[in-house]
Amino acid sequence: MVKKLGLIRTKRVSFLIFLCIALFVLGGCPRQYYIHLKDSSDLKHPVFCLTENSMWCGGSGIQQGIFFVEELNDDGEIIDDAWMIEHESGLGKIYEIRYGEAPEGYRVVYKAKELELNNFYRINGESVIKLFRNESDNKLDYIFMSYSDFHAKLRKKWRAEKKEQEKEQALNENSTQN
Repeated sequence: MVKKLGLIRTKRVSFLIFLCIALFVLGGCPRQYYIHLKDSSDLKHPVFCLTENSMWCGGSGIQQGIFFVEELNDDGEIIDDAWMIEHESGLGKIYEIRYGEAPEGYRVVYKAKELELNNFYRINGESVIKLFRNESDNKLDYIFMSYSDFHAKLRKKWRAEKKEQEKEQALNENSTQN
């Protein structure tokens, strides 16, 4: 009887180890993908593509359950949800997506708000975009960067502002002492 219990316990442990390995291999880490702005000619409906390629739009798309856009303030804090869609059955493939229009198989969760010039928007938590008018030819243009690059630029800006505040404070202290 003891031998039988030991065998059952060994099988259970083996099964748990197999299950852990299978979950790791099949689930693994999320696949890295990139979001690119493909067409910015229409401010109300820019076109994005999702790809495994870091340099350009290409490939067959990325499996996505949701796609969302959030408006950020100049400090990188989320102000509001700008738009969100989700796949009706949990997961679908997106290659190209026009802002405000749900692709086939997706439904709107948050209706698209109009994008405004000179505001920052975070796309799927991955990328940040800022749309603006080019002063030389008045055409719509954009700055596109990863969310981590965006925060690095903010940290640099915050450090510069802090140094400026410290200088002003030192000057104020010196002027009150004299």
